[in-house]
Amino acid sequence: MVQTGKEHRTPEASLVVAGLVSVRVAVSALHQPLLAFALLEQDPLPVVRAMLLSLHDDELLAAKKRYTAVRSAWNAVFLPLRFDQIFFVCAWHAIVGASQAMKQHAGLTIAVASAGPLQRRWLTTRPVWHAGELVAWCVEIALHAQDPRELLVVTLTEQNMLRLVSRDSESNLSD
Repeated sequence: MVQTGKEHRTPEASLVVAGLVSVRVAVSALHQPLLAFALLEQDPLPVVRAMLLSLHDDELLAAKKRYTAVRSAWNAVFLPLRFDQIFFVCAWHAIVGASQAMKQHAGLTIAVASAGPLQRRWLTTRPVWHAGELVAWCVEIALHAQDPRELLVVTLTEQNMLRLVSRDSESNLSD
């Protein structure tokens, strides 16, 4: 680009960042190490619960139908998103032979342009299989509580994982 003496501002130059979020995954035994996720402006859990509660008990009797209903309800929060609003992060702990440095330090860093109407975002993954259970993550991020120049690290672990359908096919979302 040639400068003409006039100040030239690109759209990127005027971008105000609400926060920097680094996403890491410290979980092994995942069926697939690539996790799809989005940063949602609203907590998706009430929507998922409402969808599951709207189903009749007889529709959920069979374990396969229960699994399908839970997976469909969870994935429904991703339907209104554009393709550029869905991100991917690799769970290096789930890859046999990955170096210890990759497991400890690799992740994905995202600049969040807007904190959203509630000054929060919910990092929400699509459901994946972990050790025979269908699981997902939904981690609340309070962007107003941090300096936008500081890196906020969100680590997805077994401790903050939501077990959607356990081995005995019971849903933990309809409590």
